Amino acid sequence: MGAGRLERPAIGMEHAADVPVRRLTMPRRRGRRSAPQRYRVAGTIAASLLLFALVALGAAFLRSTGEAAPGTRVGDVEVGGLSETAARARVGARTAALAEQPVAFTLGDRNWTTRPAKIGVTYEANAAVDHALAAGRDPGFAGALLGTVGMAPEPAPVPLAIRLDQTGFDRFLDQIDAEVGAPPVDAAVVLAGTDVSITPARDGRGIDRDVARSALVPLLAALRPVSVALTERALPPAIDDDEAVALQDRLDQALAEPILLGDGDETWPVAPEELAGLVRIAPVDRDGGRVLDATLDGAGLATLVDRIAAETEAATSDAWIEQRGSQKYLVPAVQGRTLLRDELVTSLRAAFLAGEHELALPVQRDAAVPEVTTDELLADLGITGLVAEGDSAFAGSDAGRDTNVRLAAERVDGALVPPGGTFSYNAALGTLFDSGFAAANSMIEGFETAEGGGVCQVSTTVFRAALRAGLPITEWWPHGFRSPFYEQAGWSPGFDASIVQVWQDPESDTDFRFENPTDSWMLVRVALEPGSGLRVDLLGAETGYGVSFDEPVQRVTEPAPPATEEIDESLLPGTVVEDRPAADALEVTVVRRVTDADGNEVSTDTFVSSYRSQSALRRVSPDVIEGA
Repeated sequence: MGAGRLERPAIGMEHAADVPVRRLTMPRRRGRRSAPQRYRVAGTIAASLLLFALVALGAAFLRSTGEAAPGTRVGDVEVGGLSETAARARVGARTAALAEQPVAFTLGDRNWTTRPAKIGVTYEANAAVDHALAAGRDPGFAGALLGTVGMAPEPAPVPLAIRLDQTGFDRFLDQIDAEVGAPPVDAAVVLAGTDVSITPARDGRGIDRDVARSALVPLLAALRPVSVALTERALPPAIDDDEAVALQDRLDQALAEPILLGDGDETWPVAPEELAGLVRIAPVDRDGGRVLDATLDGAGLATLVDRIAAETEAATSDAWIEQRGSQKYLVPAVQGRTLLRDELVTSLRAAFLAGEHELALPVQRDAAVPEVTTDELLADLGITGLVAEGDSAFAGSDAGRDTNVRLAAERVDGALVPPGGTFSYNAALGTLFDSGFAAANSMIEGFETAEGGGVCQVSTTVFRAALRAGLPITEWWPHGFRSPFYEQAGWSPGFDASIVQVWQDPESDTDFRFENPTDSWMLVRVALEPGSGLRVDLLGAETGYGVSFDEPVQRVTEPAPPATEEIDESLLPGTVVEDRPAADALEVTVVRRVTDADGNEVSTDTFVSSYRSQSALRRVSPDVIEGA
């Protein structure tokens, strides 16, 4: 072993006492710690950090028990370090003060002052405090540590929860609108009898609520006195004119003519006046909007059906001949029927709303059948087929005239003319001086109102059938003035027949008459048709006549006078209604030629009508006259 060499004993061996052991001493460097010293310093730092962490965790634990984090604010209220109870009390006191703080609204030189609660504002103090406490209960380890040593950032303010109830705010603005605004006016449809008119819509004026709310909310959030400048806006109606016009068109169509209830050859009209009285107009919500709708009143409709049942329900009966005064009538056979009322209510309502005017009468038939049928009775009378037919149209008649036309058609229908006998329209019609006929416009001696005005629509239609049949006309009187009702459906002037009743005995007045030249009875059937049409069928034995007409000759004898205008205050501005067209004085000559089956002339008949001139009659709104 050389000098300076240290021999290490073998592991597991004992040191021999006699073997000297030398230590090698190394020189010490200044400033450097030994390994044990470094370990001691590191341990001290770790212990200090552990102590700080324990302190931070302790602080976090203390805050989790209900204390707000330092620096925490709710709105403009400092709650840092406060217990939950103290924080709620402090924030509650602030919201109570805010609830009493006036809120001002201005519109021009008008102003209104109220409290937040009156406009639907509530301050939710407890919700804000809950949020503030929750934010301080979970800062995280680093946040807790930094907060302990004073290095954490100050918590962000928790906004004060403010709720604005729109219903309450609108209620307050409703009061302002009641003072300074004007509500919008919806368009309306008005029924006066069968006349349908419109009340136009009108815009309203009111507070612009969206602008007011947008201005109010941020001012409330600033927690300062509030003053909101209000603005106005136009308020559109919920139902505009277009909606009303659409309903007006529907009602005009529905009320233009009656609904004809039919069962075989029989018909029963439901007059527009009856239907108009049942119409109920009201706004309804549909497809997310407000619309005008019309329906028929249920109770009124049931009463109407009761009236129809009284006219249409019947027991089974035979065909027979009824004598009324000097006139005989065919009463057709009837197979007993019972009206199905519920079905009729449903179908009447549906037909009216759809603008339909023909409807099958829903009935249940009796099992029994007539012993004498209508066809059997007609055969006994020698009535074998159609001799000729006449037609006319009375669309546009006023309510009274429409009623009279229909009643006259009902009374004349079924009239019988004996072989070689004469038909009298007045005899078949009966007197006009009873409760059935209405006062309506008449055109005999001028445009005036007369009892039964319009019954000449039926006499004219019978005249046309008799002309086409080639029957001898024994009494005929034209009207004194032309009427548009007798020139519809392609007819020219000169084919109308007037009657006049002045006395209670109708057969002593001006009449329309024709003869039955055959050896069989003749039957006059009058039927109402859709579109306010009228048809007369003359049934009897074959005559073999051939009938032709020369082209009517028209000659103007005097020009029409200037138009007459009448002011109607009920008309909308700018409206002109043509109530009567102008007409020149006119002479019309109609020549009819009748031949027998062999072509021999039976008769040549000339019918001359002299119509007086008439001025146009217009109804105008007041502004039309003022602007002329």
